[in-house]
Amino acid sequence: MTNGNIKTDSWTSIWKSGSFSVDAAELESLLEKAPDMFPFLALDENDKELMLAWGKISSLREAIVSGHGTYYSRSRNKPWVKGEESGHLQNLNEILISLDPFYVLYKTKQIGAACHTGYYSCFFRQILSNEEVKFVYKDKVEGLK
Repeated sequence: MTNGNIKTDSWTSIWKSGSFSVDAAELESLLEKAPDMFPFLALDENDKELMLAWGKISSLREAIVSGHGTYYSRSRNKPWVKGEESGHLQNLNEILISLDPFYVLYKTKQIGAACHTGYYSCFFRQILSNEEVKFVYKDKVEGLK
């Protein structure tokens, strides 16, 4: 299976639409393989890459409980929920795990901008073959608060 450019053949769906896709024992078995800190990739409902951030098992557990994109801020040394301050929330539709390498994929309904710069996606620039930079999104998302 492919989501946009993301190949998901080796993914395990652990949570979808508010319900577990695996039993508790299988979830714990998957999480035993997790390093202390690992990448989380968020895709929107059209499989557009939104952002890449770091998280921990505690971030993943909080996302499962809250249904919101939850990560871990290395600079602030604490968990954070995307949009908690800006209102640009990620309402999760599904959470998948890849084991090799270990990382989490959030499929989300993005409210507002995913990127802290104000663009819909953190991947708002494209580098062309002549090394020219092209903006994929021309306009920033208007603030919600």
